[in-house]
Amino acid sequence: MRVDRGEVVCVIGPSGSSKSTLLRCINLLEPPEEGRIMLEGKEITGAGAAEGPDFVRRHVGMVFQQFCLFPHKTALENVSLAQEKVLGRKPAECREKAEALLNRVGLGEKLREYPDRLSGGQQQRVAIARALAMDPHVMLFDEAGLAARGAHPAVPRPGAGALSEPGAERSASAAATRRAGSGGRSQGR
Repeated sequence: MRVDRGEVVCVIGPSGSSKSTLLRCINLLEPPEEGRIMLEGKEITGAGAAEGPDFVRRHVGMVFQQFCLFPHKTALENVSLAQEKVLGRKPAECREKAEALLNRVGLGEKLREYPDRLSGGQQQRVAIARALAMDPHVMLFDEAGLAARGAHPAVPRPGAGALSEPGAERSASAAATRRAGSGGRSQGR
């Protein structure tokens, strides 16, 4: 599988067909049993790996099926944390970016809410904002469904066109889903 900049590729298949495993391997959360994974021309798997998990965390954003939000952190803190810890941004810069992204996904009034006070769709949008906060070159959506549309420039939003984001043409997206059409439009794939 190859995903080029500006493309959206949807992996469609039934439950248990390893779609999530594929995304987890791309994100180095699970080691692949065979093959190799290249990110921006650098091998990230196997004995020939030029880069490791730190490189991947700085370049790949992922929205998980279960969202994986920290229950003891507010929406704002969930979106700010990785920016500070992984990218080394200053706390004020992290908060400013987190607020902007949460506003962009329609959660500007939920900044200080904890995940258990948010609906499933709202939690999913916090997870999308968290992934986008890292300025990823690649976005992975694991069963992100309808909430993913419109949250990333490469994923169309029904009826309103894609949201614009500087550098969107330099990003790539892969979505895993059980349903055709739920991950957006695929370009020639």
